This record gives sequence, C-alpha cells and structure tokens, in this order.
Amino acid sequence: MSTRIRILCSIILLAVLFALTGCSASNANEVAAGIAEDGKQVELRQGQVLVITLASNPTTGYSWAVAAVDATLLAQAGNPVYRGPEDQKTPLVGAGGSETFRFTASAAGSTTLRLEYRRPWEKDQPAAQTYTLQVVVR
Repeated sequence: MSTRIRILCSIILLAVLFALTGCSASNANEVAAGIAEDGKQVELRQGQVLVITLASNPTTGYSWAVAAVDATLLAQAGNPVYRGPEDQKTPLVGAGGSETFRFTASAAGSTTLRLEYRRPWEKDQPAAQTYTLQVVVR
C-alpha cells in the first residue's frame, strides 16, 4: 500500500472517529420519552434536553400542543418537528407519523408537562388524547 493511500485512510478514519464522538456526546445529554412514559416521572439534570416523540397524523387536523408546563424550569426548544410517512420505508398516503418536542431543563425544581392532541380550531372540545409527564430537574 502506498504512503498516500495510508495517509488518506488514516485521515478518513480520524474524521469518522471524531464524528462518532460528537454524536455520542450530544445524545448523552438527551433523555428520550414516548407514550410508554405517559403518567410517569422523569429526572433531568440542568442543561439536559428532554425529547418527547408521540404518534401524530396532521392529515386528520390533529396535532400535539403544550397545554401546561413551568417554562422557567423546562423551556421548549424550538417548534415540534413532524416526521411523516414520506420519511418511512413504505410511505402511505394519509398515514400518520410522529411529532417530536424538545425541552431544555433550565432550572432546578418540579413541573408537570402536559401535551394535548387536538384540532386547534376546536377550542371548546376536549382533547382527543393527553400526555402527562412529571419532570424533576436537579
């Protein structure tokens, strides 16, 4: 093997290792939750990110929205992100996907995070589904 090829392979290997190290460091700061954690408690350290992913189908008019949270303890990081059927292996027209919310634990304390699955224009109707998580920030 020539010296140039060895150097090139070494550079590529180092780049891959740096990329993987960066990915694992950012994921270590995240705590994932989903429908299985509904009604449960999760503990976070200040600075950690809570990532909640729930099934959603906006083609029906429904979407998840934050109904209650103490934003001084748990700050929503951006808007929810929808991942639809086009992101799946076999997309189906009208099929649902998932919505992902991100919250940053900004101060110590305890708060109840409540999400509601509803049609935004039906304010007088009860939510089709609710998701509640007790969050303790240390």
